[in-house]
Amino acid sequence: MADSGNGRLVEYDESGKYLRQIGRPVTDLIDPSVTYTPQKVVVDRDGRIYVTAYGINMGLIEFNIDGDFQSFMGAAQVSVSPFEYIWKNYFSTKEQRARMATIVPTEYSNIFVDKSNFIYATINNLSNADMMNNADAIRRLNPTGNDVLRRLGHYSIIGDLYRSEDNKWSSFTDVAATDYGCYFVLDNANGKVFGYDYDGNSLFVFGRNGYREGNVQNAVAIGINEDASLIYILDYQMNCILTYSITDYGRHLLDALRLSDSGDSEGSINEWREVLRLNSNNEFAYTGLGKNFLANGEYKKAMEYFRNGNNKKYYSKALYYHRKELMEKNFGKIMAALAVLILIPIIVTVVKKIKKWAGDVKCAMSEK
Repeated sequence: MADSGNGRLVEYDESGKYLRQIGRPVTDLIDPSVTYTPQKVVVDRDGRIYVTAYGINMGLIEFNIDGDFQSFMGAAQVSVSPFEYIWKNYFSTKEQRARMATIVPTEYSNIFVDKSNFIYATINNLSNADMMNNADAIRRLNPTGNDVLRRLGHYSIIGDLYRSEDNKWSSFTDVAATDYGCYFVLDNANGKVFGYDYDGNSLFVFGRNGYREGNVQNAVAIGINEDASLIYILDYQMNCILTYSITDYGRHLLDALRLSDSGDSEGSINEWREVLRLNSNNEFAYTGLGKNFLANGEYKKAMEYFRNGNNKKYYSKALYYHRKELMEKNFGKIMAALAVLILIPIIVTVVKKIKKWAGDVKCAMSEK
Protein backbone atom coordinates (compact mmCIF):
# COMPACT_ATOMS: atom_id res chain seq x y z
CA MET A 1 0.00 0.00 0.00
CA ALA A 2 1.06 3.62 -0.57
CA ASP A 3 1.67 5.48 2.69
CA SER A 4 1.53 9.00 1.26
CA GLY A 5 2.03 10.85 4.53
CA ASN A 6 5.25 9.03 5.33
CA GLY A 7 6.61 8.86 1.78
CA ARG A 8 6.87 5.10 1.57
CA LEU A 9 5.28 1.85 0.39
CA VAL A 10 4.29 -0.67 3.03
CA GLU A 11 3.78 -4.39 2.41
CA TYR A 12 1.59 -6.67 4.54
CA ASP A 13 0.66 -10.31 4.13
CA GLU A 14 -2.90 -11.65 3.83
CA SER A 15 -3.32 -11.73 7.61
CA GLY A 16 -2.25 -8.09 7.98
CA LYS A 17 1.24 -8.83 9.27
CA TYR A 18 3.84 -6.18 8.44
CA LEU A 19 6.52 -7.44 6.05
CA ARG A 20 8.59 -4.50 4.83
CA GLN A 21 8.65 -0.93 3.62
CA ILE A 22 10.08 0.68 0.47
CA GLY A 23 11.16 4.26 0.83
CA ARG A 24 12.04 7.09 -1.53
CA PRO A 25 13.54 6.00 -4.87
CA VAL A 26 17.31 6.23 -4.86
CA THR A 27 17.96 8.23 -8.03
CA ASP A 28 19.35 11.57 -9.15
CA LEU A 29 16.42 11.95 -11.57
CA ILE A 30 14.18 13.28 -8.80
CA ASP A 31 15.07 16.71 -7.44
CA PRO A 32 15.99 16.42 -3.73
CA SER A 33 13.70 19.38 -3.00
CA VAL A 34 10.67 17.44 -4.25
CA THR A 35 8.73 15.73 -1.49
CA TYR A 36 8.16 12.07 -2.34
CA THR A 37 4.42 11.40 -1.96
CA PRO A 38 3.37 8.04 -3.40
CA GLN A 39 -0.31 7.93 -4.37
CA LYS A 40 -1.09 4.60 -6.06
CA VAL A 41 0.77 1.31 -6.30
CA VAL A 42 0.33 -1.92 -8.28
CA VAL A 43 2.38 -5.11 -8.54
CA ASP A 44 2.50 -7.22 -11.70
CA ARG A 45 2.74 -11.01 -11.91
CA ASP A 46 6.54 -10.88 -12.01
CA GLY A 47 6.76 -8.87 -8.79
CA ARG A 48 7.61 -5.54 -10.41
CA ILE A 49 6.20 -2.58 -8.47
CA TYR A 50 4.80 0.49 -10.18
CA VAL A 51 3.96 3.71 -8.33
CA THR A 52 2.42 7.07 -9.14
CA ALA A 53 3.66 9.93 -6.97
CA TYR A 54 2.36 13.45 -6.54
CA GLY A 55 4.42 16.05 -8.40
CA ILE A 56 6.43 13.50 -10.39
CA ASN A 57 5.50 13.60 -14.07
CA MET A 58 8.27 11.50 -15.61
CA GLY A 59 6.01 8.48 -15.69
CA LEU A 60 5.44 5.56 -13.37
CA ILE A 61 8.14 4.82 -10.82
CA GLU A 62 9.31 1.22 -11.26
CA PHE A 63 10.86 -0.86 -8.49
CA ASN A 64 12.09 -4.43 -8.85
CA ILE A 65 10.86 -7.27 -6.66
CA ASP A 66 13.47 -6.37 -4.03
CA GLY A 67 12.25 -2.77 -3.82
CA ASP A 68 15.18 -1.23 -5.70
CA PHE A 69 14.45 1.66 -8.07
CA GLN A 70 14.74 0.64 -11.73
CA SER A 71 13.47 3.44 -13.93
CA PHE A 72 10.56 5.61 -14.97
CA MET A 73 8.22 4.13 -17.55
CA GLY A 74 5.31 5.32 -19.67
CA ALA A 75 5.83 9.08 -19.41
CA ALA A 76 2.85 10.86 -20.94
CA GLN A 77 3.86 12.54 -24.18
CA VAL A 78 3.58 16.30 -24.46
CA SER A 79 1.66 17.77 -27.39
CA VAL A 80 2.85 21.24 -28.39
CA SER A 81 1.72 23.18 -31.45
CA PRO A 82 4.51 24.50 -33.74
CA PHE A 83 3.22 28.06 -33.25
CA GLU A 84 3.40 27.74 -29.44
CA TYR A 85 6.90 26.30 -29.56
CA ILE A 86 8.25 28.97 -31.92
CA TRP A 87 6.61 31.82 -30.02
CA LYS A 88 7.87 30.67 -26.64
CA ASN A 89 11.43 29.99 -27.75
CA TYR A 90 12.11 32.72 -30.31
CA PHE A 91 9.73 35.67 -30.01
CA SER A 92 8.56 35.99 -26.40
CA THR A 93 10.46 38.10 -23.89
CA LYS A 94 12.09 36.72 -20.78
CA GLU A 95 9.24 38.06 -18.65
CA GLN A 96 6.64 36.50 -20.96
CA ARG A 97 8.39 33.15 -20.83
CA ALA A 98 8.41 33.32 -17.07
CA ARG A 99 4.66 33.92 -17.02
CA MET A 100 3.92 31.16 -19.52
CA ALA A 101 3.05 27.72 -18.22
CA THR A 102 5.90 25.26 -18.34
CA ILE A 103 5.29 22.54 -20.93
CA VAL A 104 5.68 19.31 -18.99
CA PRO A 105 4.14 15.84 -19.18
CA THR A 106 0.96 15.22 -17.21
CA GLU A 107 0.75 12.94 -14.21
CA TYR A 108 -1.20 9.71 -14.05
CA SER A 109 -4.16 9.75 -11.68
CA ASN A 110 -4.47 5.98 -11.19
CA ILE A 111 -3.14 2.64 -12.41
CA PHE A 112 -4.34 -0.95 -12.74
CA VAL A 113 -2.37 -4.02 -13.84
CA ASP A 114 -4.15 -6.77 -15.83
CA LYS A 115 -3.40 -10.51 -16.09
CA SER A 116 -1.00 -9.95 -19.00
CA ASN A 117 1.16 -7.46 -17.08
CA PHE A 118 -0.18 -4.50 -19.04
CA ILE A 119 -0.86 -1.38 -17.00
CA TYR A 120 -3.97 0.74 -17.50
CA ALA A 121 -3.26 4.33 -16.49
CA THR A 122 -5.72 7.23 -16.27
CA ILE A 123 -5.06 10.97 -16.59
CA ASN A 124 -7.53 13.41 -15.03
CA ASN A 125 -5.83 16.83 -15.24
CA LEU A 126 -6.42 17.43 -18.95
CA SER A 127 -7.51 20.87 -20.11
CA ASN A 128 -10.69 21.73 -21.99
CA ALA A 129 -8.61 22.05 -25.16
CA ASP A 130 -7.16 18.58 -24.58
CA MET A 131 -10.63 17.07 -24.25
CA MET A 132 -11.94 18.82 -27.36
CA ASN A 133 -8.92 17.50 -29.24
CA ASN A 134 -9.64 13.93 -28.05
CA ALA A 135 -6.57 13.64 -25.84
CA ASP A 136 -5.60 10.25 -24.45
CA ALA A 137 -7.33 10.21 -21.08
CA ILE A 138 -6.49 6.54 -20.56
CA ARG A 139 -3.58 4.39 -21.69
CA ARG A 140 -2.56 0.75 -21.68
CA LEU A 141 1.17 0.49 -21.20
CA ASN A 142 3.22 -2.55 -22.15
CA PRO A 143 6.32 -3.54 -20.12
CA THR A 144 8.46 -1.13 -22.16
CA GLY A 145 6.15 1.80 -21.40
CA ASN A 146 4.53 2.15 -24.84
CA ASP A 147 0.81 2.89 -25.07
CA VAL A 148 -0.90 -0.05 -26.85
CA LEU A 149 -4.51 0.77 -26.06
CA ARG A 150 -6.70 -0.06 -29.06
CA ARG A 151 -8.84 2.87 -30.22
CA LEU A 152 -10.93 1.31 -33.00
CA GLY A 153 -14.38 2.42 -31.83
CA HIS A 154 -16.53 5.06 -33.45
CA TYR A 155 -15.74 7.59 -30.68
CA SER A 156 -12.76 8.71 -28.64
CA ILE A 157 -12.20 7.13 -25.24
CA ILE A 158 -12.68 10.29 -23.17
CA GLY A 159 -15.96 9.51 -21.38
CA ASP A 160 -18.62 12.11 -22.17
CA LEU A 161 -18.08 13.48 -25.66
CA TYR A 162 -19.64 16.87 -25.03
CA ARG A 163 -19.78 19.41 -22.24
CA SER A 164 -22.99 21.22 -21.25
CA GLU A 165 -24.31 23.31 -18.37
CA ASP A 166 -25.30 20.16 -16.48
CA ASN A 167 -22.39 18.02 -17.61
CA LYS A 168 -18.65 18.63 -17.19
CA TRP A 169 -15.86 17.09 -19.19
CA SER A 170 -15.16 13.62 -17.81
CA SER A 171 -12.27 13.30 -15.38
CA PHE A 172 -11.00 9.72 -15.27
CA THR A 173 -9.90 8.94 -11.75
CA ASP A 174 -9.62 5.13 -11.79
CA VAL A 175 -9.90 2.07 -14.01
CA ALA A 176 -10.48 -1.69 -13.60
CA ALA A 177 -10.20 -4.37 -16.30
CA THR A 178 -11.42 -7.93 -16.88
CA ASP A 179 -9.28 -10.86 -17.98
CA TYR A 180 -10.76 -10.66 -21.49
CA GLY A 181 -9.90 -7.05 -22.28
CA CYS A 182 -13.00 -5.11 -21.21
CA TYR A 183 -12.36 -2.20 -18.86
CA PHE A 184 -14.43 0.16 -16.75
CA VAL A 185 -13.35 3.76 -16.17
CA LEU A 186 -14.60 5.94 -13.32
CA ASP A 187 -15.48 9.57 -14.09
CA ASN A 188 -15.08 11.63 -10.92
CA ALA A 189 -16.49 14.81 -12.48
CA ASN A 190 -19.95 13.38 -13.25
CA GLY A 191 -20.05 10.23 -11.12
CA LYS A 192 -20.30 7.92 -14.12
CA VAL A 193 -18.80 4.57 -15.08
CA PHE A 194 -17.89 4.00 -18.73
CA GLY A 195 -17.48 0.45 -20.02
CA TYR A 196 -15.32 -0.31 -23.08
CA ASP A 197 -14.35 -3.49 -24.90
CA TYR A 198 -10.85 -4.49 -26.01
CA ASP A 199 -11.09 -2.47 -29.23
CA GLY A 200 -12.32 0.67 -27.46
CA ASN A 201 -15.99 0.33 -28.38
CA SER A 202 -18.39 1.86 -25.86
CA LEU A 203 -20.44 -0.84 -24.09
CA PHE A 204 -22.51 1.10 -21.58
CA VAL A 205 -22.58 4.07 -19.23
CA PHE A 206 -24.24 4.37 -15.83
CA GLY A 207 -24.20 6.51 -12.69
CA ARG A 208 -24.34 10.17 -11.75
CA ASN A 209 -23.54 12.58 -8.96
CA GLY A 210 -26.34 13.31 -6.49
CA TYR A 211 -27.90 12.51 -3.16
CA ARG A 212 -30.44 9.88 -4.21
CA GLU A 213 -29.93 6.19 -3.51
CA GLY A 214 -27.36 4.79 -5.91
CA ASN A 215 -25.82 8.17 -6.72
CA VAL A 216 -22.29 9.16 -5.74
CA GLN A 217 -20.89 12.42 -4.40
CA ASN A 218 -17.12 12.07 -4.80
CA ALA A 219 -16.22 8.78 -6.48
CA VAL A 220 -12.48 8.18 -6.28
CA ALA A 221 -11.89 4.46 -6.92
CA ILE A 222 -13.47 1.53 -8.76
CA GLY A 223 -13.14 -2.25 -8.50
CA ILE A 224 -14.83 -5.34 -9.92
CA ASN A 225 -15.21 -8.92 -8.74
CA GLU A 226 -13.82 -11.89 -10.64
CA ASP A 227 -16.66 -12.31 -13.15
CA ALA A 228 -17.49 -8.57 -13.34
CA SER A 229 -21.00 -9.20 -12.01
CA LEU A 230 -20.39 -6.64 -9.25
CA ILE A 231 -18.84 -3.19 -9.55
CA TYR A 232 -17.57 -1.41 -6.44
CA ILE A 233 -17.14 2.35 -6.17
CA LEU A 234 -15.38 4.08 -3.28
CA ASP A 235 -17.00 7.40 -2.38
CA TYR A 236 -14.60 9.66 -0.49
CA GLN A 237 -17.25 12.13 0.69
CA MET A 238 -19.74 9.52 1.91
CA ASN A 239 -16.90 7.40 3.35
CA CYS A 240 -18.35 4.18 1.96
CA ILE A 241 -18.14 1.61 -0.83
CA LEU A 242 -21.19 1.35 -3.10
CA THR A 243 -21.93 -1.99 -4.77
CA TYR A 244 -23.67 -2.20 -8.16
CA SER A 245 -25.00 -5.43 -9.66
CA ILE A 246 -24.79 -5.79 -13.40
CA THR A 247 -28.10 -6.00 -15.31
CA ASP A 248 -29.15 -8.95 -17.49
CA TYR A 249 -28.37 -6.86 -20.54
CA GLY A 250 -24.86 -6.08 -19.29
CA ARG A 251 -24.32 -9.70 -18.28
CA HIS A 252 -25.14 -11.02 -21.75
CA LEU A 253 -22.95 -8.33 -23.30
CA LEU A 254 -19.91 -9.18 -21.19
CA ASP A 255 -20.47 -12.94 -21.50
CA ALA A 256 -20.55 -12.61 -25.29
CA LEU A 257 -17.18 -10.87 -25.23
CA ARG A 258 -15.72 -13.31 -22.71
CA LEU A 259 -16.81 -16.39 -24.67
CA SER A 260 -15.57 -14.88 -27.92
CA ASP A 261 -12.18 -14.20 -26.31
CA SER A 262 -11.95 -17.82 -25.10
CA GLY A 263 -12.82 -19.19 -28.55
CA ASP A 264 -16.32 -20.44 -27.69
CA SER A 265 -17.98 -19.26 -30.89
CA GLU A 266 -21.29 -21.06 -30.34
CA GLY A 267 -21.66 -19.72 -26.81
CA SER A 268 -20.75 -16.20 -27.95
CA ILE A 269 -23.32 -16.32 -30.76
CA ASN A 270 -26.04 -17.32 -28.30
CA GLU A 271 -25.12 -14.45 -25.99
CA TRP A 272 -25.07 -11.91 -28.81
CA ARG A 273 -28.53 -13.04 -29.84
CA GLU A 274 -29.73 -12.49 -26.30
CA VAL A 275 -28.29 -8.97 -26.45
CA LEU A 276 -30.23 -8.32 -29.66
CA ARG A 277 -33.37 -9.72 -28.07
CA LEU A 278 -33.04 -7.10 -25.35
CA ASN A 279 -31.90 -4.34 -27.69
CA SER A 280 -32.49 -4.91 -31.40
CA ASN A 281 -30.71 -1.64 -32.24
CA ASN A 282 -27.37 -2.66 -30.76
CA GLU A 283 -24.98 -2.33 -33.71
CA PHE A 284 -22.17 -3.72 -31.58
CA ALA A 285 -24.07 -7.02 -31.19
CA TYR A 286 -24.49 -7.34 -34.96
CA THR A 287 -20.76 -6.77 -35.35
CA GLY A 288 -20.05 -9.37 -32.65
CA LEU A 289 -22.17 -11.96 -34.46
CA GLY A 290 -20.51 -11.03 -37.74
CA LYS A 291 -17.05 -11.57 -36.27
CA ASN A 292 -18.03 -15.03 -35.06
CA PHE A 293 -19.44 -16.04 -38.44
CA LEU A 294 -16.36 -14.56 -40.12
CA ALA A 295 -14.09 -16.69 -37.90
CA ASN A 296 -16.22 -19.75 -38.72
CA GLY A 297 -15.86 -19.17 -42.46
CA GLU A 298 -19.52 -18.23 -42.97
CA TYR A 299 -18.65 -15.14 -44.96
CA LYS A 300 -22.02 -14.44 -46.57
CA LYS A 301 -23.81 -14.56 -43.23
CA ALA A 302 -21.05 -12.41 -41.71
CA MET A 303 -21.61 -9.80 -44.43
CA GLU A 304 -25.31 -9.63 -43.51
CA TYR A 305 -24.57 -8.94 -39.85
CA PHE A 306 -21.82 -6.43 -40.58
CA ARG A 307 -24.22 -4.56 -42.85
CA ASN A 308 -26.82 -4.46 -40.06
CA GLY A 309 -24.11 -3.32 -37.66
CA ASN A 310 -23.03 -0.54 -40.03
CA ASN A 311 -19.48 -1.86 -39.90
CA LYS A 312 -17.96 -1.04 -43.27
CA LYS A 313 -14.47 -2.21 -42.37
CA TYR A 314 -15.46 -5.75 -41.44
CA TYR A 315 -18.09 -5.91 -44.20
CA SER A 316 -15.33 -5.29 -46.75
CA LYS A 317 -13.20 -7.95 -45.09
CA ALA A 318 -16.04 -10.51 -45.21
CA LEU A 319 -16.78 -9.57 -48.82
CA TYR A 320 -13.14 -10.16 -49.76
CA TYR A 321 -13.17 -13.67 -48.29
CA HIS A 322 -16.61 -14.40 -49.77
CA ARG A 323 -15.37 -13.52 -53.25
CA LYS A 324 -12.21 -15.57 -52.71
CA GLU A 325 -14.30 -18.54 -51.58
CA LEU A 326 -16.56 -18.27 -54.63
CA MET A 327 -13.53 -18.15 -56.92
CA GLU A 328 -11.98 -21.24 -55.30
CA LYS A 329 -15.21 -23.25 -55.43
CA ASN A 330 -16.10 -22.29 -58.99
CA PHE A 331 -12.65 -21.94 -60.53
CA GLY A 332 -13.08 -24.98 -62.76
CA LYS A 333 -16.49 -23.90 -63.97
CA ILE A 334 -15.28 -20.35 -64.56
CA MET A 335 -12.26 -21.55 -66.54
CA ALA A 336 -14.45 -23.95 -68.55
CA ALA A 337 -16.87 -21.13 -69.33
CA LEU A 338 -13.99 -18.87 -70.36
CA ALA A 339 -12.60 -21.64 -72.54
CA VAL A 340 -15.97 -22.07 -74.22
CA LEU A 341 -16.27 -18.32 -74.76
CA ILE A 342 -12.82 -18.27 -76.31
CA LEU A 343 -13.33 -21.41 -78.41
CA ILE A 344 -16.77 -20.49 -79.80
CA PRO A 345 -15.46 -17.61 -81.98
CA ILE A 346 -12.57 -19.80 -83.12
CA ILE A 347 -14.91 -22.68 -84.02
CA VAL A 348 -17.30 -20.32 -85.82
CA THR A 349 -14.41 -18.84 -87.79
CA VAL A 350 -13.09 -22.30 -88.71
CA VAL A 351 -16.55 -23.49 -89.74
CA LYS A 352 -17.00 -20.40 -91.91
CA LYS A 353 -13.63 -21.01 -93.56
CA ILE A 354 -14.49 -24.68 -94.13
CA LYS A 355 -17.83 -23.75 -95.64
CA LYS A 356 -16.13 -21.15 -97.83
CA TRP A 357 -13.50 -23.66 -98.94
CA ALA A 358 -16.18 -26.28 -99.64
CA GLY A 359 -18.14 -23.73 -101.63
CA ASP A 360 -15.09 -22.77 -103.65
CA VAL A 361 -14.31 -26.42 -104.36
CA LYS A 362 -17.91 -27.08 -105.45
CA CYS A 363 -17.88 -24.09 -107.79
CA ALA A 364 -14.56 -25.19 -109.32
CA MET A 365 -15.86 -28.68 -109.98
CA SER A 366 -19.12 -27.39 -111.53
CA GLU A 367 -17.12 -25.22 -113.96
CA LYS A 368 -15.22 -28.24 -115.14
